[in-house]
Amino acid sequence: MAQGKTDLTELSVAPTGWHHHPHGGGLVEDTATVDDTAFVGPDAQVCGRAQVYGSALVCGAARVSGSAKVFDYAWVYGSALVSDSALVYGSARVYGSARVYGSARVSGEVQVFGRARVYSDAVICGEAKVFGSAEVYDCAKVHDSAKVYGSAKVYGHALVFESALVFESALVCGEVQVYGSAKVSGDAQVSGSANVCGYAWICEDAEVFDSARVLDYAQMFGSARVFGSARVSGNAKVFGNSKVSVRALVHGLAWVFGDAHVCGSAEVFGEAQIFGDTEISK
Repeated sequence: MAQGKTDLTELSVAPTGWHHHPHGGGLVEDTATVDDTAFVGPDAQVCGRAQVYGSALVCGAARVSGSAKVFDYAWVYGSALVSDSALVYGSARVYGSARVYGSARVSGEVQVFGRARVYSDAVICGEAKVFGSAEVYDCAKVHDSAKVYGSAKVYGHALVFESALVFESALVCGEVQVYGSAKVSGDAQVSGSANVCGYAWICEDAEVFDSARVLDYAQMFGSARVFGSARVSGNAKVFGNSKVSVRALVHGLAWVFGDAHVCGSAEVFGEAQIFGDTEISK
């Protein structure tokens, strides 16, 4: 895209209270602040008390409004909207029909696109991507190379980082941490202060909550639940309508499925299979 000075004589007269930016020709409300070093494309708008500075670019039908700031080498384009007190900076890209608002911060090499929403006090940084119809809000943070997409939601004080993926209709909330190469997908929910890490995969309608941990290559699917201070690790699988709770440990190549319940301080390991309506406690 050519970003040289625009011949303002070729543009229509700006409405009262507005002016054309000399670098791109876009409309800038007189209350807004845009550096001459920034670029505002002919169909873009910067309004309210918004600020665009440094080598930032706003183009397409994008709009920066409220008290939002776009700076450094950040780009906002397509029909994206950055508003309220949001900050977009570094080399971040916000595009498509994405919205960044509230007091959200988007920085680094981040991409927010599609119909994604980042708002409240959420922070997206590093090389993270938020796209599709995903939402990240409250005080949630997504960073490193993590991705949140589909119609997934990450909120509360949740952290999603390293190479973790949260997608489809999954919910991650509370004080949760999802990291490593872990995946949360389907209609799965991870809440409370639970941890999902390593290469673990939580999918379908499975739930992890309280201070439970699922790690290594463990998998959860069906309507399984892991909660309390329970831990599932190794290559273990927990599925069906089964439950692992309290301080129970399931690891190795063990399977827990059907309507089985492993609770108390019980430990299931090796190649053990617990199924049916069995309950194991200790």
